[in-house]
Amino acid sequence: MLERLLDKVRGADSLTRAARKSNKQEFAELFGRSTVLFLHVPEKFKEGLGLNPTQEEFLLMIREVAEDLKDRESFAPFYRVRDGREALLVFSQQRFAKEFAEAYLKEVRRIVPFQVLGVNGALLVRRALERADGIVLNARSEQECEISCEGVELLRQLWAK
Repeated sequence: MLERLLDKVRGADSLTRAARKSNKQEFAELFGRSTVLFLHVPEKFKEGLGLNPTQEEFLLMIREVAEDLKDRESFAPFYRVRDGREALLVFSQQRFAKEFAEAYLKEVRRIVPFQVLGVNGALLVRRALERADGIVLNARSEQECEISCEGVELLRQLWAK
């Protein structure tokens, strides 16, 4: 009971709470029914801009990214690579995606134009999980939770059809 109240204060949602439980089946079922957010970076901007672009460079990037978003029909999720393992980054709330982007920009010291997209979790499993070794929910936020191999396998079994 106390943990649930603390989660409410800290901002944990039902998907984050389910990810932390030992019952991975409950998490996998909820994930597939939920709308989850993922990040995309247009190929042209994978390297981003330096931290001090001119106003003209910055405005041009914004226009090109908006044009890319308008015209694009498919999106490649942004993956984190660590120790040779590739993890799909997903977010349960927009603010967690924002926290990740801010932390990432500080780390790489470049302006990276992340696009945040929402999709049904089951669809994301079918389209993006085949390439990933794992999943990190709400990366670089207070609510970060790495999904175990067991959890990832359950997602594949339930939703990769």
